[in-house]
Amino acid sequence: MNGNKSVTANFESKTYSIIGNAGDVGVTLNWIEGTAQTTTSAANGTYTITVGYGWSGTVTPTKTGSTFTPANRTYNNVISNQTNQDYSPTLITNNISGSTGTGSATLSWTDGTAQTTTSAVNGNYTIAVSYGWSGSVTPSKVGYTFSPTERNYTNVISAQTSQNFTAALNNYTITGNTGIGNTTLSWMDGIAKSITSLPNGDYTVTLPHGWSGTITPTKIGYTFSPVNRSYTNLTADITNENYTTTIDEFTISGSTVVEGVTLSWTDGTAKTATSDINGNYVITVPYSWSGSITPSKVGYTFAPVVRTFSNVISSKLNQDFTPTLNTYTITGNTGIGSVTLQWTDVTPKTLVSGLTGNYSITIPHGWNGTITPVKKGYSFTPSVRTYTNVLAPLVNQNFTTALNLYTLSFTKGGLGNGNVKVNGISHTLPYSANFNFNTIVNIQAVPAKGSNFTDWSGDLISVVNPTTITMDTIKNVNANFTLKDYSITLFKAPNEGGVLSGQGTYTFGTMVTAIATPNVGWDFLNWKENNLPVSSDSLYNFEIDTNRTLIAYFAKKKYPVTLSINPENSGTTTGTGVYDHGESVTVATTANDGWKFINWTENNVSVSNQTSYTFQIVKPRNLVANYELKKYNITTSVSPENSGSATGDSTYNHGDEVTVTATANSEAGYDFLNWTENGSPVSTNATYTFTANKSRNLVANFILRSYAITLSVFPENSGTVTGQNNYTHGSEVTVIATPKAGWLFVNWTEGDVNVSNTPQFNFTVFRNRSLKANFAKDIYSVSALPDPNDGGSISGAGSFYYGQTASLTASPNLGWSFINWINGSTVVSTDSTFTFTVVSSLNLVAKFKLTDYNINCSSYPTDAGFTSGCGIARYNQEITVSAEPNNGWKFIRWTENEVEVSTEANYTFNVKKNRNLVAVFDLSTSVERFDSESSIPENFYLSNAYPNPFNPETNIRFGLPEQSTVNMIIVDIKGSIIENIVDNLFLPAGNYINHFNGIGLSSGIYFYIMSAKSNISEKSFRKTGKIILLK
Repeated sequence: MNGNKSVTANFESKTYSIIGNAGDVGVTLNWIEGTAQTTTSAANGTYTITVGYGWSGTVTPTKTGSTFTPANRTYNNVISNQTNQDYSPTLITNNISGSTGTGSATLSWTDGTAQTTTSAVNGNYTIAVSYGWSGSVTPSKVGYTFSPTERNYTNVISAQTSQNFTAALNNYTITGNTGIGNTTLSWMDGIAKSITSLPNGDYTVTLPHGWSGTITPTKIGYTFSPVNRSYTNLTADITNENYTTTIDEFTISGSTVVEGVTLSWTDGTAKTATSDINGNYVITVPYSWSGSITPSKVGYTFAPVVRTFSNVISSKLNQDFTPTLNTYTITGNTGIGSVTLQWTDVTPKTLVSGLTGNYSITIPHGWNGTITPVKKGYSFTPSVRTYTNVLAPLVNQNFTTALNLYTLSFTKGGLGNGNVKVNGISHTLPYSANFNFNTIVNIQAVPAKGSNFTDWSGDLISVVNPTTITMDTIKNVNANFTLKDYSITLFKAPNEGGVLSGQGTYTFGTMVTAIATPNVGWDFLNWKENNLPVSSDSLYNFEIDTNRTLIAYFAKKKYPVTLSINPENSGTTTGTGVYDHGESVTVATTANDGWKFINWTENNVSVSNQTSYTFQIVKPRNLVANYELKKYNITTSVSPENSGSATGDSTYNHGDEVTVTATANSEAGYDFLNWTENGSPVSTNATYTFTANKSRNLVANFILRSYAITLSVFPENSGTVTGQNNYTHGSEVTVIATPKAGWLFVNWTEGDVNVSNTPQFNFTVFRNRSLKANFAKDIYSVSALPDPNDGGSISGAGSFYYGQTASLTASPNLGWSFINWINGSTVVSTDSTFTFTVVSSLNLVAKFKLTDYNINCSSYPTDAGFTSGCGIARYNQEITVSAEPNNGWKFIRWTENEVEVSTEANYTFNVKKNRNLVAVFDLSTSVERFDSESSIPENFYLSNAYPNPFNPETNIRFGLPEQSTVNMIIVDIKGSIIENIVDNLFLPAGNYINHFNGIGLSSGIYFYIMSAKSNISEKSFRKTGKIILLK
């Protein structure tokens, strides 16, 4: 320091940056730092804001047509750079809405890129465009034209409504040629429609866009190819839809019964047809043909001879002819009388020649077949005559006759043997001989030894022997023999000794074996026949030559049973002895006093633990009955549980002295009562001594001490008490005090000492007790409130003694009605004044409701229009009722009780009462009704105009049987519409008159055409009348 110095310290305020992206170019960022500050985002949306150290505030992005998320950012004490402080902009959009006039139309516009949407089924649409958008919206739909063709917009900054278009459906034509003129073409387009082709066959059908359906050409007597033409979704004109025409043909068919019949007729030229194998025929003729059909076939005549037809315009069935076949005779002689001649003519047939042999057979023309003579025992030459295609009578068709010779043959049948005698001479079989036709031969079958004759078989079925046989044909006879059978009968003695086999029937000479098999415990002795032994062998073989009866004898085995006692003198036994094999043996033992049976043993092996042992003996038995001294279980218990204790339980031998002792649980309130066994007392001594002679279950019984509980009420008749009784030591006791109506419980006292303040007093008894229930008088509160609060007022609430009468009154305010009194959720009265006896406190609610008024509306005439806005309304409510006339009608006035109340179609008033309003309408056209609603015509009608001719006005009357939509037009003689005098007018059933004025028309002839379509059924009407205007 070499002098004075002046030093300045300079400081610079520290700043920080808030950096981010606003999401769009040109976004204004706003904040306050001392004064309002702004900055604008760059082309890529980025921005930077500089603020001082510790700055606190809010940054808000703004841009016309956009909103931001977040809407702003708030900062507090900025002491560092803030990065990534981004915003997301959302472009504000506005809706353009309206109707395209038809559903599913496409609307096109450009908003950055090309955009489209489709209108709803009802034609409504809504388009969202960017804020400030400019452009055009263009509707389109295949088959439709729109007006306007597009709508243009500039700077749209609000919703644009009612942006409507009108859609018109395009029409197309289908043209072609039907191949013949004046052909009817029919199709459906909502209703059935038709046109007639020009004389040269050309036609044109006009149809709407998208039409689908079928066009069908028809003309009587003609068939078209194709039969019809089908179209789907018509979108353009179609040409050259031509048809090829063929005149119709019809068939004449029937039966000639037989095949190959020629049917002849003329159709321009001579023609023929032949019936088929079944006799059926079919002839084809053109539409409206006239002519005759004639059948013919060699050998046949037909009925009718010919069938004649005129103007055939449909197929003819069952045009039948009945044929008759020509016949011829074949005659001759059979050489002997009564010969049967056989032939076939469709079915087999026969004829018998006369006594001299002459015959005559009738056959049809062209017959083919054979004739065969037949007579039993005779042969004919020739044996048969054959014929082919007989076309004339035949004579001398003779046969010669010869008698037959037949062979009789015999053979043996069956297992037996024998021979046969023929006319008394014996012959070894087989044997045969020849005999003349019808010879009677005597025959006999002779059986050999050991054989039996059974029967004849073959050409003789018989059991008769000897017998005869008549030789009327070759015969083969069997003589049948069988071997004799013998029976072997077997018996056994005794029956149960064994089983036998070999009994049965055997043929002569058979070797037989009889077998005797002894049962268990039995022995076989011998076979006997006629009480004489024939064999000691149980298997006995012999050859049978006679019937035999054999008896097999058997003998039964025997066994000893020996019994003993262990130890000696412990008991006794029964059942020792000798028994037959299989016999049921019962051995028994009885114990001496003090001993207990253990079991039966055999060879030290136990065989039974029952004193009585039964078995079936099959061998010798040596049995021992075993014993031991008896032991007894002495058990003790106490009742009830924990009431005391008992001692002396143990196991004792028979005759021991036993002592049991019982000790009471005195502290628990128990005293000893007695000893019992099986519920029966056996001693009243706590110490009980006895001699053991059985097992015993002894019970030491104790009893609780008993105490008395006495109850009383103060004051008398103020209440009731329950629970007074005698109770055992330690019992849980409940006493209950119940106040009578109008009283309250106070407390329980014992000797003037309060022991409980509750009506139900629970305690454990250890002594006698005397308790008093104390009561006092009760007072009740009755309160009442209106619901809702402004529905009305209430009087009569307050405090009442039990049994006092209370009377509450509910008074509704103006425009309100009383409903009922409610206690909790229960309705207690529907009278506005509720009187009752007080027995408890009550909180009552008086329910009110706003008074409803019925506002009824109707139209006059009924079908002239409709009303709306009517119904139920509240007091002083403002409502508006509206009247809307139907087409052809106009609103006149509102009336009530036939007094006019308004001439406004929309009538507004405040409700004070029920009202019945009538909207009165009148026809707005030249049509007026000239009858009452009760005079309804049965059918549609249109009368002649009157006057006619007229100038300038005439009257046209018509009638409707049902509510209908009516149209009436005036046309000139060229068919041009001059005036729609009734245009789609909705009219109820009735009689009407239309006043037509022709002041603007020139003199001339005109026509009025009326059409009506019922609105409630399928009925419709159309009629034309003529009028003449003369000026």
